[in-house]
Amino acid sequence: MIIKSSQRSGYIQLADHLTNTNENELVEFTRSRNLLASSIHEALEIMDCMAKGSLCDQHLFHVSINPDSVLSPEQWEFIWSIFEDEYGLNEHPYIEVFHVKNNRKHCHRVYERVGDDCKAIKLSFNRMRNEKVSRIIEYDLDLSLTLGRHTKSVIKHLKNDGRNDVATWLESNNLSPSVPLPQAIASTSEQQQAKRHKLDVKQVRADMLEAYENTRNGMEFQEYIHEMGYVLAKGDRRRCFVIVDFEGGVHAPRRRLSLKARVINEKWSDLTLSDLPLVSEVQKTIKKQKARELQEELAKGLDEPPLQLEDISI
Repeated sequence: MIIKSSQRSGYIQLADHLTNTNENELVEFTRSRNLLASSIHEALEIMDCMAKGSLCDQHLFHVSINPDSVLSPEQWEFIWSIFEDEYGLNEHPYIEVFHVKNNRKHCHRVYERVGDDCKAIKLSFNRMRNEKVSRIIEYDLDLSLTLGRHTKSVIKHLKNDGRNDVATWLESNNLSPSVPLPQAIASTSEQQQAKRHKLDVKQVRADMLEAYENTRNGMEFQEYIHEMGYVLAKGDRRRCFVIVDFEGGVHAPRRRLSLKARVINEKWSDLTLSDLPLVSEVQKTIKKQKARELQEELAKGLDEPPLQLEDISI
């Protein structure tokens, strides 16, 4: 079971996302708590008004739970009770939306962080706590174990909370040194970027792996991906290697190649970061190039002779 959560603002954008029927076969607004609303947009607008008196900007807590199997209503109730207990959200307003995507059902909830006292509940260490909640649920409901990246921290906190049964189960199943830690090929922001640019992240990954495996150093890798339409650059904020695709999207080599940054830096030791262009510079160049191509296409269309009546066949 995978639990994702984020603190955010922008209720209109979130409502649009939750009601998106282009990416989901089914969107079902199932229920809410302490909110008199008939739609998702209306409910989130009410939440936005509730937070006006506070100093909290990112007052919405968006949670999605994606199980590996079909769950009963009673199991969903149990899952959310464990989650709310962990974060202290038992009395906070929420809306609940179920999505069916690729024939799999998953659930979204959006909680209002701001309470009646106009103070926002503190939500920290979300990733570790989400994994902890997932492990408890999997153990108590006898579901299959999902490998996590924060297992050691999860075990420590489980023992502190008196859940030695879950901690022992996790230690016996999830701490083998031969089991690699999971790593997504794309972060959430990168997945959204790929959707905007209509790029296949898996294809980008395949291109990067091909280039990495067929080159001996950084210079060769730089030339190899250049032939594919990619540019090796340096990050604007963090001075590190990044790859810019032909749409201007940015990719982290360590994530695309599933390698540690240290390993990549050793192989690319012949490259000097200061010699590489900044991401923003590459993106500006791509934007100008696309604008120029569009102008050329428009000019080409204007140069074509007008369609004559005798050219039209009925």
